[in-house]
Amino acid sequence: MNTPVNKTNDELITDDLNFEDMNFNFEDDDDKAIEEKVTPSETVRSMEFLNDIPVKVTVEVGAKTVDLSELLSIKSNSILMLNKENGEALDIKVNGKLFAYGEVVVSGGHYGVKVTDIVNEYVK
Repeated sequence: MNTPVNKTNDELITDDLNFEDMNFNFEDDDDKAIEEKVTPSETVRSMEFLNDIPVKVTVEVGAKTVDLSELLSIKSNSILMLNKENGEALDIKVNGKLFAYGEVVVSGGHYGVKVTDIVNEYVK
């Protein structure tokens, strides 16, 4: 280790921590950005990269809690009665969270769901 002659360890440490000759700028660029006004259209443009993020949409017909013994007794052609009535709106969930309600439709031989109501927290 090359140490300057006539300096103790404490002096070397103090010398290493001498910040007086350094030019620090503690002004944060984020502070400037907060002060600037951002228009809604600029916000939308800056958030466009989020449009390609995939989300899982599921339609829940109903649910039921069963004991393990009842679950193990289910065979082919068994019927599980769910908690929804005929004609009652189905739950439309996005990534497992309730997003809207809807009803079943059939189009071109495929099932679909017609959105009838969006949950209030998503309505702006």
